[in-house]
Amino acid sequence: MNKVRVIERSIRCQAFGWAGVVPVLGVVPAVIAIVLYHRAARESGDNWNPAGEYARLGLVLSWIGLGLSAVVVAVSGAVLLSHLQG
Repeated sequence: MNKVRVIERSIRCQAFGWAGVVPVLGVVPAVIAIVLYHRAARESGDNWNPAGEYARLGLVLSWIGLGLSAVVVAVSGAVLLSHLQG
């Protein structure tokens, strides 16, 4: 396990997770955060990750952002359809 790489991925995961909270525009950063989380978790294995809290926060934020994006797209689509139907 390369501890430096695991810590860097965990901290980048948090940064991308925060960017992922932005509805619609944050979809790509949210996906990147999820990938970074899984890479850091896979590399650390059963070993302790000193930046694990950052990685978990990034994962949670990314899923919240993806959920917000889904709601925004669904509501926008519903409003658009209601306007198109008259």
